[in-house]
Amino acid sequence: MANGEFASKGACCVVGCKKIAFLLTFGILLVIAGVTLYFEMDRYIQNKINDNLVLKPGSSVAKEWINPSVPIYLQFYIFDISNPMEAKQGKRPYLLQKGPYSYREHRPKQNVTWNSNTETVTYNEKMSFVFDAETSCDTCDPFTDIVTTVNIPLVTLAEAAGKLPKIARDAISLIFDGFQEKLYTKRRVQDLLWGYPDPIFKEYNDLRDDLPKFLQKYLPEVPFIIALQQNNTYDGVTSVFTGKTDISMLVHWMDWKGMTELQVWKTRYANMINGTDGSQFAPGISKDDTLYVFVTQLCRSLYFTHVTESDVHGIEALQFTVPSKAFLNASANPDNEGFCTKKCYPSGILDIGVCQPPSPIAIPLFISAPHFYLGDKSLLKPLEGLSPNKADHGTFLNIEPHIGISLRSSKRLQINVKVEPVDGISQTSGIPSMFFPVLYINETATIDSATAEKLKSQVLSKFTLVHAIELGVVSLGGLLIIIAFILFIVRTLHLRKMRRRMLIGLINRGSETSPLLS
Repeated sequence: MANGEFASKGACCVVGCKKIAFLLTFGILLVIAGVTLYFEMDRYIQNKINDNLVLKPGSSVAKEWINPSVPIYLQFYIFDISNPMEAKQGKRPYLLQKGPYSYREHRPKQNVTWNSNTETVTYNEKMSFVFDAETSCDTCDPFTDIVTTVNIPLVTLAEAAGKLPKIARDAISLIFDGFQEKLYTKRRVQDLLWGYPDPIFKEYNDLRDDLPKFLQKYLPEVPFIIALQQNNTYDGVTSVFTGKTDISMLVHWMDWKGMTELQVWKTRYANMINGTDGSQFAPGISKDDTLYVFVTQLCRSLYFTHVTESDVHGIEALQFTVPSKAFLNASANPDNEGFCTKKCYPSGILDIGVCQPPSPIAIPLFISAPHFYLGDKSLLKPLEGLSPNKADHGTFLNIEPHIGISLRSSKRLQINVKVEPVDGISQTSGIPSMFFPVLYINETATIDSATAEKLKSQVLSKFTLVHAIELGVVSLGGLLIIIAFILFIVRTLHLRKMRRRMLIGLINRGSETSPLLS
């Protein structure tokens, strides 16, 4: 009876152990399958995305790239000097920020030519701007608003005069006196941005033409139109890679204006044309990547590093920004030595005179981040009213990692004019040398909600669906493994209990059959 009962329970144990082993094995296989599926399906979907992102003649991706539908706005913030009289007497100029004066930006690519079996494509991007009252401040009207700013023609001629003989400086000073020009002057916003015929430059050219030929050689002729921003212009003939043979090179610059690298800076590193235009990068972006953007307005490449995650219309994005190291001067970052022109300027300042069209007399323009954000503290010392901060004055890119497109970007740059006293030019006497902020721009591009929904439903939803299935498979496998362990523990405890009962029974049965006396 006891042997039969034990045999029956042993058989039951074998059956129970097989069930536990099956659940454990099947659960482990499901977990392995789910993890494997995660990487393989992600790779499969990413490869499909990569194939569709390659620029091809007539493709929907190419059409969007040629004529972008994402709205781009160029916003101007103008610095208005509130104390020009006191500033001329030696006090620090107090700057009030006005704006934004917002312009809708259009950047269609024209003369598109597919080259080298469509491995590269050449184009010329036309840039035009139209004032947009809706995205401007309520009281902003560039056609009527007047601001007090630094007198750019005066500063330009004064700087040029500093390198000329005394007779030339006297002639220029005579022009300034005749027009009663001052260091700070009033300008209409429209004129300051898009240009105007300046009477000083016109009078200068007229006076130069009246001088004897032997004196004219000391006074170069200058264009009399002053403009800080160009409209309806071309960015230069550009060639980029289509990604056909290497998707990691998608829309990377190959050359610009016929150059594979620039010839304006002092080192090869500074002259490199790296990366893309910032609207598109190679797909498969990660937090560890460094992104490169070539900025034609600066004639230099900038690099971006990851700082945080962000959300744009419900789409997860990686946010990148230009690190402070990129703005350091050569003494703090030797890589930037090539950007020193006539000399090395403080950190946060870039001389873009080398990037301007050739001119006998060039405006002493310098670029920085707005309010001299990430710049040397000495830049702020001669001025009041500036308050640099990361949120308002940093440059950011928010990239969807699978596709590599910029969902939201803000490129922020400040235009400054170098002002310094010049012997013989009374209008500049008594002022400290400084980089005077004229305005800063905020170029923004953000996909609209409709485009975001289309992107989520047609592309990103595939990752969401696959990840849900993968999570379900892994969760089911994990659940089976947990159940198997629970059953194993229960079975082990039950067997221990049964063995204990059987042992007690055997002991009791033995005591009943044993004689009391031996």
